[in-house]
Amino acid sequence: MILISVLIFSPILVFAQPPESQVQISISVIVESQEPLVTTYPATGIEINQATLQGTLTTLGPEESVGVFFQYRKKNETEWQETPRETKTEPTVFSRTIIGLSENTTYEFRAGVEWGDPLQQNFGDILEFTTSAVSPPPPSAPPPAPPPTVTRVILQGLAYPLAKITVLVDGKVAKILTADSLANFKTEITDITAGVWSFGLWAEDKEGRRSITFSFIITVSAGMTTTVTGIFIPPTIELDKVNVLRGETLNIFGQTAPESKIEISIESPEIIKTTKAEKTGDWKYPFDTSPLDEGSHTTRAKAEDPTGLKSSYSKVLAFYVGKYGVAEICPRADFNKDGKTNLVDFSIMLYWWGKYNPCVDQNMDGIVNLPDFSILMYYWTG
Repeated sequence: MILISVLIFSPILVFAQPPESQVQISISVIVESQEPLVTTYPATGIEINQATLQGTLTTLGPEESVGVFFQYRKKNETEWQETPRETKTEPTVFSRTIIGLSENTTYEFRAGVEWGDPLQQNFGDILEFTTSAVSPPPPSAPPPAPPPTVTRVILQGLAYPLAKITVLVDGKVAKILTADSLANFKTEITDITAGVWSFGLWAEDKEGRRSITFSFIITVSAGMTTTVTGIFIPPTIELDKVNVLRGETLNIFGQTAPESKIEISIESPEIIKTTKAEKTGDWKYPFDTSPLDEGSHTTRAKAEDPTGLKSSYSKVLAFYVGKYGVAEICPRADFNKDGKTNLVDFSIMLYWWGKYNPCVDQNMDGIVNLPDFSILMYYWTG
């Protein structure tokens, strides 16, 4: 009798009865703890003296509850100001409107999370926004124009040269556009009503490689134009092989905005390498695997353009150092590899929710969350 026991969200037993043999196999999954993490999103509602800061608590790690907040300061100052803490017990989007800002001034900000005793903190990337300037009154004001009747959203930022960009609104494709030769893009969404909307953008480079989805949430007001700038779609990334011998060179490459600085993270332990993209946006780094132990490892990359605009990390790619190993992949969200995508795979996903597993993390962004669930639903067989 063959007994296979897989530890997921709850134990599942699968039995098979071959005619003349008896083998017992036990497979268990070990959960690695992870610190609470946050992501910083672009500021919205920017006016003369106020702005709304946005972030996402992506995971609580092993904590039952954490405090989230924002830090902000004028650019080039050293001291941070902080918003009050909000207690969170599950991954969620959070925001805070700050007032009393100076006009026509650039500010830096970042999302933060704290937990534990003694107190520990993590922060998201530092982003920027600039408050509006006060316009002088006109010498003779004409009668006020009627308020605009069109509700629209303008999205503007960087991708890769001539990249095809897909814009999602609440998970549905709203527009497909092409970046210019310098990787700039700008698009307008007019088929929208007032309310809170989630936006996502992903890009496909010239080699057909696809980025992860850059997501954020904004509040759209009726009859108003909401503009989101400073979007930088994460770079694409690819490996020339997924199995290397220790000491062999692993080529890591992809595409981003021209002449951007690329920071490549290899784990574990974490090793940071940097390179620079060419004018075509192509980047490449030949990584010497000598410092790595035999076993499974991961890598990802992020970019910073010549003006200082930073992207978030790319998708996470797995590789194996050694003679016989292979990086773990689970196509079509079939996590237990039984040829079906069903409740068993859904249970495995729930077990890893908010954590990282290279098999369950279908969009390879470093965490198991809602985009991975959407992919599972797409491949659902029942």
